[in-house]
Amino acid sequence: MSNIRLYIESPILHLVEIPLNKPNLNYLLNVMRVKDEETIKAFNSFSGEWICKVKIKNKNLATLLPTEQISTSQNKANVILAFSLLKRQNNHLVIQKATELNVKEIYPIITDRTIVKNTNLNKLSLVAKEAAEQCGRLDIPIIHNILNLDILLKEVNMKNFVVCNKNQHSINILDLNKKIDYTQDTLVLIGPEGGFSTNDISLLKNTNATFVNLGNYTLRAETAIITSIFSIQNLYNYQ
Repeated sequence: MSNIRLYIESPILHLVEIPLNKPNLNYLLNVMRVKDEETIKAFNSFSGEWICKVKIKNKNLATLLPTEQISTSQNKANVILAFSLLKRQNNHLVIQKATELNVKEIYPIITDRTIVKNTNLNKLSLVAKEAAEQCGRLDIPIIHNILNLDILLKEVNMKNFVVCNKNQHSINILDLNKKIDYTQDTLVLIGPEGGFSTNDISLLKNTNATFVNLGNYTLRAETAIITSIFSIQNLYNYQ
C-alpha cells in the first residue's frame, strides 16, 4: 500500500466510489504517478481515514473505492493561533507548522506594525491541506479571513488568551500551567517582527490576556509561533 494520504471533502463510505476533483486527479495521476488499482489513504474529520483503491477510467476521470476504515479519531485540538501577517513564504511556513502541531483555527491579523497586510487565503488553505496529508492528522485547521487586531479582540472572546510579549509583567510560557482552564481552548497571539505598538499593548491590556515570554532571546516571529504552540499543546497533552 502506498503512503500517499489524500484529504477528501465528501463523505467516505464503504465501497461507495468517490469521484476525484481536478486537483486531486492531477496530483495522483501526474505528480505521484499512481496506477490503476493501487491503494492510497483518504481521510477527513467526519469519516476518518480509509484505505482506498484508485480506479482510473481514463486520463480525465478516476475514482477512489473505500475498502477499509483504519482510523476514526485523532488527538483533540485545543490551540487557536492568531498571528501578524508575515512575508509570503513565512506565512506558508507558519500555516504548515501550525497544521503539523494540530492547531484548531488560525487567524491572520494586522497590527500597527504589520508590514504585509494581505495574503492569498486560498493558497494558505492549500498549504494546510498538504501539511495535513503529510503529517497524519484527519482534519484541516480553519483559516479565517484577515482581521485587524481590534476586530479580533471584539469578535473572538476566549477564556484562555495568551499573548507572547516580553515585558515586566510577562511570565515564562512554561509557567502557564496554573492559569489555563483545560476544559477550554486557548487562543495564542503572536505579534509582528517589530513587536506590538503602544496602541496594540493598550488594546491587549483591556482584555483578559496573560502575557508570556519565550525565554531570554529575541525570536523571529515564525520561531515564536512554533515554540508557543508546542509549549501550550504540551500543557494540554499532560493533563
